[in-house]
Amino acid sequence: MNFFKRVGALIYMLILLAIGALFLLVANGVISGQQLEISSDILCDIQACRIALMIIGAILVIDGILTPYKLNRSIKTNRIVAFHNPDGEVTVSLSAIEEYVRKIAVDIPGIKDVRSAISVDKNGINISSNVVVIAGTNIPAITERIQSEVKNRIYGMLGVEEKVNMKIHIRRIARGTGAEEAAPEETPSIVYPPFREM
Repeated sequence: MNFFKRVGALIYMLILLAIGALFLLVANGVISGQQLEISSDILCDIQACRIALMIIGAILVIDGILTPYKLNRSIKTNRIVAFHNPDGEVTVSLSAIEEYVRKIAVDIPGIKDVRSAISVDKNGINISSNVVVIAGTNIPAITERIQSEVKNRIYGMLGVEEKVNMKIHIRRIARGTGAEEAAPEETPSIVYPPFREM
């Protein structure tokens, strides 16, 4: 995904730089309307119009130059959680938190597997988990337990005050633990109720 963001930012930057440079060249009289095959009525000769064209061109050039810096900053800030303690700044990678969430959830009885995606925005830390539960598990109870344990441990581990938002999606309901799945199913023996005479 970062590759496509970078390619898109590069194209955006080049377009802004080209248009901004063109506006600056036209505003300074380096390129005339005849060279661009545009009627001189469109490119007004009024000094105020030239100044406006120059300002717009400068803004486009500056925005085009700053685009890679803005993208790089957003990519870096979205992949870590940072907080300060008395000795300095501490950063925790989101992939480390994703692995921690998986370990917490898998330790809960009734959970077979968990895959999480974590993001950070102005609303706090967002955790989206895909969970595989074992058949027979009470899903509302187990999801409430996952949410409360993960939130409490994240707060305890990171010591952050941002809100932790957790969404759980039950991806699959598995037959049982690994040992139970490997054993062949036995045919249940038929039990008849005792006969009663009335």
